Amino acid sequence: YSVALQSLLTNGHTVYGMVMPEGTEIASASSHTGTPLYQFIGPVIVTLNTALATYATVHMVGLSGGGWTTVLAAAADTRITKSYQFVGSMPLYMYPSRDWEQYLPGLTANYLELYIMAASGIGRRHKQILHESDVYDFSRPAFNKGWDYSSTVASKAAALSGYYDLVWKDALHEFSQPSFDDEVIAEI
Repeated sequence: YSVALQSLLTNGHTVYGMVMPEGTEIASASSHTGTPLYQFIGPVIVTLNTALATYATVHMVGLSGGGWTTVLAAAADTRITKSYQFVGSMPLYMYPSRDWEQYLPGLTANYLELYIMAASGIGRRHKQILHESDVYDFSRPAFNKGWDYSSTVASKAAALSGYYDLVWKDALHEFSQPSFDDEVIAEI
């Protein structure tokens, strides 16, 4: 994560960092919040409220589980202007083996709908960055098992005044300097 943090800070951006909750935190806290998904999205919304008290725009970047959270948060809250998901999700038909948080109750939209929602609206964009050789199956071989949804998602987002893009990078399951600068820093 140091590549992303250092690059954002060096380029003059304010950064709010988060850590994903653990399973035991979810089980004990969900009875107070109504849904376990709140443990992922709730802190993002609180941070977003804080950031927007000072800044006019907020962007979100996440890797792996943070990429998954980025998709959910950007789909749920249109105040996130630009969102950048480095791996973290693909449609179920491409990647049926999921991490535990992706099975939590409360999520009714599928991944294609989440990508469209995250990208929709004037001035909004969602970029899904996948890695050719990702070690956790968010890779080109896993992607090639199914239908390439990217042009359909992009056209639906454009019809809703937004922008979606899927790009492939030659990287492992990590932030790399050239990928991060090319896909995020160049756009924000």
